[in-house]
Amino acid sequence: MVLINNRRYLFIGQYTDPKDVRDDSSFYFPIALINGHWMDNIGVGINTAYLGMSLKEYSQLKEPLSLAEMMAMLLDANPFTEMWNCGNRGSVSVDELNINIKNNKLIETYKKIY
Repeated sequence: MVLINNRRYLFIGQYTDPKDVRDDSSFYFPIALINGHWMDNIGVGINTAYLGMSLKEYSQLKEPLSLAEMMAMLLDANPFTEMWNCGNRGSVSVDELNINIKNNKLIETYKKIY
């Protein structure tokens, strides 16, 4: 995951260190919700872009890629169709999110940010 600072001019402003995409026992994979929604576990935002490698591959790097390497590996600079702020991690359960998605209550319950 890299952060693109400006959608109009593509450049990398921040990136996640390889050691920060997992804890001692697991990776910070997103959690699948219903209807194609996902719950983030790593801290993505509207300026997040993705590289053409898995979290596991990225976590095995000894040091971050150079900015030129990241730009060459940029898979999707605009990967989201929508994004919602549902509160701090742990403040809402997967079940609660799925219920609100199923009942079309996202817009009533959370803040749409993209």
